[in-house]
Amino acid sequence: VPSQLKKWWREGSFTDLETMRAQMVELLIGGGPSPKQLLDEGLEEGWPLRLSYAMSEACSTIAMTPPGNPHAPYEVLSHWEWTTDNGCLALKGPSLACGLLTESGFQPLTKRDGWWHTSDEIELEGSGFRWKSRRDRIIISGGEKISPERLEQWLYAHGATKAWVLKI
Repeated sequence: VPSQLKKWWREGSFTDLETMRAQMVELLIGGGPSPKQLLDEGLEEGWPLRLSYAMSEACSTIAMTPPGNPHAPYEVLSHWEWTTDNGCLALKGPSLACGLLTESGFQPLTKRDGWWHTSDEIELEGSGFRWKSRRDRIIISGGEKISPERLEQWLYAHGATKAWVLKI
């Protein structure tokens, strides 16, 4: 995840980065949006970066960027069917969960015609997509829709070293 990369690169918490880099074919990063500045820094240092897109409900990885190009659109893996529904990702696939176990008990995954409609806004590009934000986290201020993730990216691009934008 991006926070671990920051520790390794900036705080020197991993003792032998050069040995690790020499043995690595790809460094797959997941767990949320990665700041562009961090990805650029890793690419400049020669790390073989690749982003992954996964969800607990999918029980697996859904898509990845091409090897060595974390800024490219996500390419959906062959065992997934995907489409967009009103700008959001919809999925069908063999590892799609039937539901999730929460504090209040088992919650079935709501599907329409076998498709699970996520809250993840995407933008189509080529044969893949770019992840934009989560609709269920959108902040509405003065009638304007604001994505916390995009605001965090802006803060990182303008020098922030830590940023969390929350909808309260």
